[in-house]
Amino acid sequence: MDFVDACSKWKLLDQDLTTVDIDRIFIATNFEEEDLEENDDNSLCRFEFMEIIARMAKTKYFDKNKCKTVAESCERMITQLI
Repeated sequence: MDFVDACSKWKLLDQDLTTVDIDRIFIATNFEEEDLEENDDNSLCRFEFMEIIARMAKTKYFDKNKCKTVAESCERMITQLI
């Protein structure tokens, strides 16, 4: 997927956030109960981009007990990696 390639270029991938994690997170973020014409299945809207950043931060830091809150995890990912 293109998003996994982008995450690799951004150096987000490691043992705490793998390509499998990114694929799973992308699918969960991009899931739509109602089909929206302006949002195809292979791209993210602006709000979905922010959501995927939060989900990746949660997986990479909060779920691995490296940060105490999801908010702290998001701040760490944005300031240190993005």
